[in-house]
Amino acid sequence: MVKYGYFQDKFLSYFVAKESRRSPLIHRGYYIRSYAIDYFLKLFLRASNEISEKRQIISLGAGFDSAYFRLKSQGLLENCVFYEVDFLDVVKRKANSIRQTKELKELLIEDFDDKIHSPELSLVEIYSKDYVLIGVDLTQIKQLDQVLRLCHINYTCSTLILSECVLTYLPPSYSQAVIKWAVDCFSNAVFIDYEQINPDTAFGHFMQNHFKKTGSTLKCINTFPSLQSQTERFFRLGWEVYRCWDMNDIFFNLVSMTEKEDIERKELFDEFEGWHLVCSHYTIIWASIGSPNSYCHEVHQKIDTVYRSATIATKQTQINERAIQLLNSSETIMRFGHSCAVIPSGLLVIYGGFGMENSHHQRLSNISIVELKSWETVKISTSKFEKQTEVARMYHTSIVISPNTIFLFGGRTSPRKACQDAILINLEELTDSSSDLGSTTATHDEDEQILEPLKFDLRSSSYNMTFRKVKMYGEQPCARWRHTATAFQKNGHPQMIIYGGRTEQHIPLDDCYILDLNSWHWSKVDPCGSKPMGLHSHTSCLWKNRWLVLAGGLTKQLTPSKDIYLLDLYTFQLKALDVSGVLYPRYSHTAHVIGDNLFLVGGVNLEHFSPGIAVVNLQSGESQEFALTDQSETGEIIMLHGHQSEILNDEHLLIVGGGCNCFSFGTHLNKSMFLIDLKYFQINCNS
Repeated sequence: MVKYGYFQDKFLSYFVAKESRRSPLIHRGYYIRSYAIDYFLKLFLRASNEISEKRQIISLGAGFDSAYFRLKSQGLLENCVFYEVDFLDVVKRKANSIRQTKELKELLIEDFDDKIHSPELSLVEIYSKDYVLIGVDLTQIKQLDQVLRLCHINYTCSTLILSECVLTYLPPSYSQAVIKWAVDCFSNAVFIDYEQINPDTAFGHFMQNHFKKTGSTLKCINTFPSLQSQTERFFRLGWEVYRCWDMNDIFFNLVSMTEKEDIERKELFDEFEGWHLVCSHYTIIWASIGSPNSYCHEVHQKIDTVYRSATIATKQTQINERAIQLLNSSETIMRFGHSCAVIPSGLLVIYGGFGMENSHHQRLSNISIVELKSWETVKISTSKFEKQTEVARMYHTSIVISPNTIFLFGGRTSPRKACQDAILINLEELTDSSSDLGSTTATHDEDEQILEPLKFDLRSSSYNMTFRKVKMYGEQPCARWRHTATAFQKNGHPQMIIYGGRTEQHIPLDDCYILDLNSWHWSKVDPCGSKPMGLHSHTSCLWKNRWLVLAGGLTKQLTPSKDIYLLDLYTFQLKALDVSGVLYPRYSHTAHVIGDNLFLVGGVNLEHFSPGIAVVNLQSGESQEFALTDQSETGEIIMLHGHQSEILNDEHLLIVGGGCNCFSFGTHLNKSMFLIDLKYFQINCNS
């Protein structure tokens, strides 16, 4: 993190033996944690310096944190004693590193190790004028209090107690004892606690499983699962002022626009789902008593949680569990950021995305085909074409343009490289059905490349699959991903409209293009009326073969949108739908129109629960949200974002894939496809 410039700390390398390579998502997660802790430490030091001659910081479970050395080198610890507490074996190793490192040892004003005579002070590894390193188990709070008294702790001066991912690993009774000890002993104190919350979401379950596997069970998260329960916890234990926020609140309200732009430039980033989810599952709590109450109001004024509603979760309608049917799990569908298309013969074609291949996680260079009657699946590798086109892509789109042909557009191979090739995938033997979209009649250009056919068997039939890179004309859109593509007919001509998306340089795009699927000619469209500033990770659907329905997505500010827009495909007038009822912001969702109802499926937002399915009547604007389970009856975690979905016979919703990279906890991929019975999703409207 320091190497990439997310945080300036020249002392951290003295405690970290080897810096491992990490993803941009992990860098950002640790960045916002470091930013928040550093902000509150400096706020305390600045404000307390004006009202107190002496200050103290007590860092509980400090580990190999370098905060003392960083702040000392910046001249911020004048008249301040910095206490660090951790297990004895940890502080012995840290003390050894400090004594062996000239740059660290020189920052200590004076070391009193040779003056220690009390048995309790044998637990003190370093005892200097402004830095004390103590080895005590936090479950032994009385022993810690005794050692601190022998080290001349001052219980009346301004004191900050810091617990950074510590209390949650203690049993609730012990963590409560630590908080209670602090408020009973110190008369002018701030308690800063940083820990995990929201255990009951899909991400929360995955996070808990990770810590269980590592032997570090989160012991408090289910006792204090929410922001509200955390504040109530400190209130009941006697703190006078208490407030808590999640890391989305910190990022959107405390981090300046200049710094946000600087973060965007450090590494190309395209893991928004994991970023917003990890930020909504960590909280920082401020609790104070005495004189610090007077300056904590600065924090309250700056951090306004306008991005989240505390009561919105109560407005979801619970759905009967019988509405969801899990199908057989299959490694072939375990992916996210892929595309799906159902051809009329009843085959589901799943292309690309991110998943497991060759025993590790990567972009996938395979196609999975599912026969929808038997659910039999075959996986076909396209890796042989890697030198000829961009086969391993994600966040692209695929649409059916004739009974046996799928058009694949956009996507990326990395956040640095958008895909340039558009591809036609043809299943040659599937020609017994017709398409409402007509057929493409354009002749092949001589310089268009037809790749070698792939053969596969599914059930009792054999198929040929061919790939053709398409040469296109006109005013072509720039290469992009996280866009939408929708097929429609206009005056008998099959066409495709794309909207928004993102590139390496622009987040997000606000442009719109139409492709004639017979001539492969692009035309740029400039909609007029109420136009969003730009979107990516949104959805678009066709309504009455006249309107393009745009819903949700990430805005230029990288906040989820709940807006719905209707684009008239004849006049290109764009208007916002006036929505009433309950509708949550979301992105990385899917959408379908059945009759006059728009179904918005899953997604990610800044709330502390997972969006289920929203049903919006496009005539009346009436909307209702329905909650879905985050876990199956067998305990399988279901993440409803990064997935694809298909409507089957206007009766069932088929969910395919889904998941995301979950910070440092690993990657979650939904194991099973599942069907949702749409009869359970009814809204009352006056249309």
